[in-house]
Amino acid sequence: MEVDIFDVLIGADILTDLGTSYGESISTISGTASPGDVFETGTVSGPWSSMVNGIWNCLADSQNNCNDTGRTLVRYVNTVCAQDASAAADLQQEIDEYIQASQNSGTDPGLPSLDPNNPGNGVPEPDYDPADRP
Repeated sequence: MEVDIFDVLIGADILTDLGTSYGESISTISGTASPGDVFETGTVSGPWSSMVNGIWNCLADSQNNCNDTGRTLVRYVNTVCAQDASAAADLQQEIDEYIQASQNSGTDPGLPSLDPNNPGNGVPEPDYDPADRP
């Protein structure tokens, strides 16, 4: 396939961030799932709990899907690098330039680098735990 593997890696990083955002949403909504009266205490029970649990499960599915897709994209990048040393070297250069530009602008690059001693080993895969569920 004719794709820019650096762009694929950036996509994986964006999905990782999105998965984290879904996880934060799960933490927020989990606080509303305790018993009580939504009109008096802001907590939920009965049908309200079912609604919150439905939203919670949807967020959990989304978090897991983002994380699984991000990991798959990293594996694709690593497969290309393992089979094509030139692609690995080009990717390493693009990652270095991206990290340098991020640091120069005062932002956290957030993108993992290839092992400089062996770029063919690829980018470390993100490590995820499954999303919390009600």
